[in-house]
Amino acid sequence: MLLLLPIVVFSQSLVDTLYSVKQELKNATILVDSGYTLKQVISDKQLDFKPGNVLKGAKAYWIRLVVFNAVASEGGFKLNVSPNWNNTLYIYDKQTNRWQSQVSSISTTSNVQEQLGLFSFKVPTGQIDTLYLKANVDVPNLVNDIFKLKFKVMPTSTYREREEYSMLLWFLGLGIISAFFIHNLYIYFSFSDWAIRYYLVIQIGGAFYLTGYLRHFDVFFPMPIYQYSFGHRMYTYDLNLLLEHLGIIAFLYGFVALTRSYLDTKQYLPFQDKLLKYLMWIYILLSFIIMPINVFSFNIEYYTVVYDNIYCMLLILAMLYTCIIAYLRKVKGAGAFLLASLTILVAVLILPINYVFFSKNEEPVFWLPSFVIASQAPFFSIALVSRSKLIQDDLRMSELESKQLAFDLREVGYLNKLNELEMQYMNAEIHAEKERNELLQEKLEINQRELASSTLYAVQKNELLRELKNQIKDLNRTDRYHKAKHMEEITSLLDHHLQLDTDWHSFKIHFEQVHPQFFELLEQKYPNLTQKEVRLYAYFHMKLSHKEIGALLGIDPASVRRAKTRLMKKIDADGLL
Repeated sequence: MLLLLPIVVFSQSLVDTLYSVKQELKNATILVDSGYTLKQVISDKQLDFKPGNVLKGAKAYWIRLVVFNAVASEGGFKLNVSPNWNNTLYIYDKQTNRWQSQVSSISTTSNVQEQLGLFSFKVPTGQIDTLYLKANVDVPNLVNDIFKLKFKVMPTSTYREREEYSMLLWFLGLGIISAFFIHNLYIYFSFSDWAIRYYLVIQIGGAFYLTGYLRHFDVFFPMPIYQYSFGHRMYTYDLNLLLEHLGIIAFLYGFVALTRSYLDTKQYLPFQDKLLKYLMWIYILLSFIIMPINVFSFNIEYYTVVYDNIYCMLLILAMLYTCIIAYLRKVKGAGAFLLASLTILVAVLILPINYVFFSKNEEPVFWLPSFVIASQAPFFSIALVSRSKLIQDDLRMSELESKQLAFDLREVGYLNKLNELEMQYMNAEIHAEKERNELLQEKLEINQRELASSTLYAVQKNELLRELKNQIKDLNRTDRYHKAKHMEEITSLLDHHLQLDTDWHSFKIHFEQVHPQFFELLEQKYPNLTQKEVRLYAYFHMKLSHKEIGALLGIDPASVRRAKTRLMKKIDADGLL
């Protein structure tokens, strides 16, 4: 941007020179053409040339120009005439003593100089010369037949300096734009960010606008004119102007999109986001309605250009308003963006203000658009650098969070593995316990079978003893005299063994294998029970029938029932058995 400062100072000196040269046109008189030839116009003193600067009511005019060269310029002059639909300038060549003609017609050329109505002529220093110009205004799309005649004269050297200066501004502006475009394009490919993409759109739009404004698209290809319109002055719509308008659309769209993306207005400033979005889309819609009309139908640029600039002012103010609100609400990155965009927005705002209120019909200010377009590149680049730092900080924070998350996930994985091992251990314990239970169940079943066998054996033994007792009784009855005393002793011994049941100890061992600590707990709870009552209680606990218990004890079932009743009363345990 500092490189543009000497160019701006130089441009002011050129403008001053241009306006001083304009005063060298001493006077201009006008004659309505009635089919006159050049010879008649020059020689017929009866033709009434009238002073003035308004062309009204006719299709062609003769204009007599008196030029005085008050500057030391031997290189000639450039004459710009408006309107310039189809003009012919006649200059007297003193070397050949003949009148030479030059034609400038926008209706038949794509040459920029001829479109601008430029002629070249020479007048010696300190001398006066007379020029004749035939202006044909029989044109299409005529709004009215009143034209304001305008002339501009400048030395050819000044014109060339002006063109060189314009070209220098163009090269310098495009150089700055291109440098920052390439730099940020590299950044964009490094990490894709929508804000950088919109910045690149701004640079492309700015390059198109600057090239069109300085009318340098003709460097690449001819500029065909699409439509004309004529009011108090002549207006053309050519390819150069079309590309300039496309550049403005791209520039503003990129600027609005960059503002919305950079400040994340959709999340933090929803009202301002909708305001910018709808204003931009309305501008794009209207532009793409007007441009085809200008190209294919009728040039309405004269009527819309002021409103176009006013709408651009409104859009720029909306962006400035959004930046300020974002800063006041402390949106992340808003301070850097406001600092970068404030200068750009004010500079861009000057362009439509200058056109609408100051230079609509005056000589264009070449340096202002160049300064604005070229300066926005470094300012926005600074804002993007700040954004890149914010993004890098966010990435570092995200990286730390990712590492923490990865650590947490690993920790969870280890805990899951630990839980899995614990589950495997518990399953193994359960499996082992199951196997132990199965072994205990098998052992219990074996003990139950042994207990049952022992009980059956005891029953069979007691039955045998009972039968033996009965036989002895029978024997005693039949051999009463010889063996009575001996048989009585045998019977007494058998009764004693039947009541004591020498196998009770074995039965008790088997019973406690099936019912551990049964007798110990029973003795603790009912210490007053006799040995026979304990045995009776155990048989009842095994759910033996009265008949089976009687066989084991050597008594009848009725005696068992009576013994049970006595036992129940003694232990006072209703429902326990």
